[in-house]
Amino acid sequence: MNVEYENQQDHFDPMNRTVLSDGAKLGQLLDARKRQPPFGARLSGENGYELMIGLGGRFAFIQYSLSNGDPPYLLAMSENPPLKSGGIEFFVGNTPTPVTARHIIRFAELKEIAFHFIETGQRGSSVGWEEVGRAKLNLQGRWWPSARQKALWMLLGITSSRALSASIETSLAQSTGDIDGDNRDIQVRYVNHLNKSDPLNGTKIVGSDQLGGWLDERRKDVPFVVELSADNGFQLALGVGTGVGFAQFRPFDGNRPYFMALPAARRVKRGSIHFLKDMALARIPGRYILNFDELKQVALHFLASGTRCDALAWEPV
Repeated sequence: MNVEYENQQDHFDPMNRTVLSDGAKLGQLLDARKRQPPFGARLSGENGYELMIGLGGRFAFIQYSLSNGDPPYLLAMSENPPLKSGGIEFFVGNTPTPVTARHIIRFAELKEIAFHFIETGQRGSSVGWEEVGRAKLNLQGRWWPSARQKALWMLLGITSSRALSASIETSLAQSTGDIDGDNRDIQVRYVNHLNKSDPLNGTKIVGSDQLGGWLDERRKDVPFVVELSADNGFQLALGVGTGVGFAQFRPFDGNRPYFMALPAARRVKRGSIHFLKDMALARIPGRYILNFDELKQVALHFLASGTRCDALAWEPV
């Protein structure tokens, strides 16, 4: 059976609207997105039924229903639930959608159900199924992602649609090779996430003088977010303004982990600072706020090498 895939969180997923009829290819697609922050996607069958799935590391969820939206909506239940309490919030349209432990299944179970669906159009019997609303849900216990991870992912746009990033992706010569060599001729392109009409958006930064001068000019601006994308497959998100900033290093494809730079050993205790991103406020905890010299050092190192600056410590989020 033909099945159409649609990422419900990232509308610029290159596989959106792809029609699949091969279980192996569907498995590859799911495996490639397994390590992204938890998100929802839709598998629509040509038989009028669909699977709404959630991917989040080794955990997942599945809802089986008619494609026209009519009830019933059936949620998969594992015979050996991986979570006993709490749950996971999956991002759908930039909104964290909670799924309680009762309906969390393993990633391996998700793949088995998806394979059965693409072969038969049916929901399969390897798990139990429960109609939405039939059970009283237990909201107690630990929820993932944590509030800090959720705020950083959502407000920095890691899990949101990356329209500007997608627009320049074709001009970046992606490389999957080793990135540790400092002798590579790294090309870095720039995106302003406050002013999308910035004429520099999508252009190549040609040297340290240009980037350093740009940072100096904006040192006292209202704090906002920019993004540097290197042709080795990595990005550096920078917060700039009021003499401070932050730096986040991550893969271009959105896979985890993401690393936040930590200020030098003699840390100044600071409260959170809000940075403007796409006209929304991104609240960055004080532990990640760098002074301007540290911010500039990280940015220039990334421009030269496409890697994290080892003069500072980095914390995965």
